[in-house]
Amino acid sequence: EEDKFFDAAPRTAHELLAPLAAPALASLNVAADAVVTFVGVVEAFMEGERQLVVRGAAGAQAVVEDTALCLDDRRPLGCVAEVFGPVAEPFYLVRLADAADAATVAAYGPVGRRVCAPADRVAFVRPETLKSKGCDASNDFDEEVPDSEQECSDDERVVAEGPARPPAAGY
Repeated sequence: EEDKFFDAAPRTAHELLAPLAAPALASLNVAADAVVTFVGVVEAFMEGERQLVVRGAAGAQAVVEDTALCLDDRRPLGCVAEVFGPVAEPFYLVRLADAADAATVAAYGPVGRRVCAPADRVAFVRPETLKSKGCDASNDFDEEVPDSEQECSDDERVVAEGPARPPAAGY
């Protein structure tokens, strides 16, 4: 009975169990004259897992999930499935639809190649929309709580109370 509890990795009630389906490379063709924006370099390619990792270029704007990526010669690589790491120099995980697409990308010799995003299919992270403050609180489902349910730290309380008052006379 107890072994059943430990048969799988822990999950929250609302956690997505499977990644969304990756688009086929054939649906991501980029015109030879398309304007592209440099976003980074292929850091790693795992053909068997049908995934590649792109290291975002330092100083370049970070792109959001679902942004289409291609090599600088316009051959398609796939769409960003996950963004991780610091916003200033993020990493992008690209999942490929099937073994045939993985073989196609493998034939490119992708590791170390420059990666771009077609200007008409790119969206950038807006840093002003990101939360800069973290919180260790969680709700009944072990998920992040909304701002209204987060507690402030003692430092925030002290700042909110204003400057310290001098001690009363006689103390």
